[in-house]
Formats: sequence, structure tokens, C-alpha cells
Amino acid sequence: MKSERLFCLSLETGAIVVAVIEMFFSSMSLISGVTGLQKKDYVVSAILNSTNNHSDKSRESFAHCEFLENKKYLLYHFISAYEVILYVAVVLAVINIVTEICLIFGSVKKRHLYLVPWLFLFGVYFCICLLCCVLLICFNIFLLCIGNLSSQLLNSSLAVVVLTALYFYIWICIRTLYSRIKSTSRYEDDDKHYGIRNLQNMQ
Repeated sequence: MKSERLFCLSLETGAIVVAVIEMFFSSMSLISGVTGLQKKDYVVSAILNSTNNHSDKSRESFAHCEFLENKKYLLYHFISAYEVILYVAVVLAVINIVTEICLIFGSVKKRHLYLVPWLFLFGVYFCICLLCCVLLICFNIFLLCIGNLSSQLLNSSLAVVVLTALYFYIWICIRTLYSRIKSTSRYEDDDKHYGIRNLQNMQ
């Protein structure tokens, strides 16, 4: 399956446009992640102070105080998970930016190997979206059978299906561009070797 155009653009131009759009969102994700890590301590202290103040005002109820202590324990785990998620988001944003730069460079300079990191990473994202799509469809069918299907969940599922189809289409287009650049590079290498052999034979 091949596509010679990415929407209404050539494959090279479309790849650059896709990379620029993705780089914008990756940069926003990177800024958000770094900002969240910088303000993490402030958010943690605010939550814990609020919990401690509430606990001090409720000493007469032992059961309520015990509930607040359990809540504080859960908050510690939530904060740890929140920090891990922020670090993962920052790392993924950096990886995305690097692969998008490689995509732009490979499209402009006609270097097919620079397209490989983006193809691999975007393929992983597509597989994740496809898995979510299948799970959501199965869940929607289950809710439909029991008569408890909500329109909000159905709209969310349709959005995931459309996003997955878009991911697949873009991946196919960039894969076609990769094959085209690789074939062109191979032909150019063959022409160079053929020219060198002719020069050697003439000498």
C-alpha cells in the first residue's frame, strides 16, 4: 500500500509539515513537563499543608483523623506517580523532538536512514492507538449489549478511531517517502560506481 501524496502536499513537503506540527506539540509537552517538575515541591507542600490543617481541626473525630492519615498516605503515592509521569513526559518529548528533526533533515537532504527513527517511534504510537481502539470498540459493544452505552464514550471512541486511521495514513505516506529516497539513493550510488568503472577502463 503506497500513497504518492500526503493530503494535498508532496511527500517531502508533507513530511516537513507533519514534523513541524509534531515538534510544536512536543515542545509544548516538554515545557509543561519541565514547568510541572519545577513547581512540584510547591504543589506537594500546598496539598500536605491543606491536609494537615484539616486534620488539626478534626481531632475530636478519631475515625475522621484516621481517614485523613490514609488520605495523606495515598497522596504520597499519588505525588510519586505524578513525578514519574512528568519525567516520562519530558523524556518522550525530547525523543519526539529528536526524531522530528531527523525527519525534517532526511526529507530535505534525501537521506532515508534519518527517517527510520520517526517511522519506528510513530509505528509504536500507532500500535498503542490501535490497541486502545480495539479495547474501546469491545467495551462499547459490551455496553451496547447491556443497554448502558453513553454518547460521550461513543464520541471518545470515534475520536480514537479517527486518530488511529490518521496515524496509519501518515505512517504509510512517510514509509513511501522512505522507500522512494532509498531507491533514488541506490540508483545514484549505482551510477557513481558505473562512472568510476568507466573511468578506470578508459585509463
